[in-house]
Amino acid sequence: AELGRALSIVEVGANIGVCSVRLAKLGHKVWSFEPVAENFARLEGSVAINKLEDRVFRFQVGAADEAGARDALVENGNAGNTVLIPAGARPPDEAEQAALASGLNSSFVPTRAR
Repeated sequence: AELGRALSIVEVGANIGVCSVRLAKLGHKVWSFEPVAENFARLEGSVAINKLEDRVFRFQVGAADEAGARDALVENGNAGNTVLIPAGARPPDEAEQAALASGLNSSFVPTRAR
């Protein structure tokens, strides 16, 4: 991209909007996707406080490689670490949770993603 040229950016898994807000403040337009309700509410607040509603377009949905409903597995105590699995799929066992959490002592709680 040319220096000084505004870009259109897609952020999948926007969390609370740190990157989306920063990019918008640099003059870019950002399409932010965040399925977890708690994170999405904070994303909305971050955008509003910074008066960036015209530069950050927010969607409370997840993104996957195929269409269809998904369940979100949200790490206990860390809503920023969320994994989407097919709706109704068996939640991961403890060993799989450990792999998802990159070796951290974490557990995931199933929740419905939009």
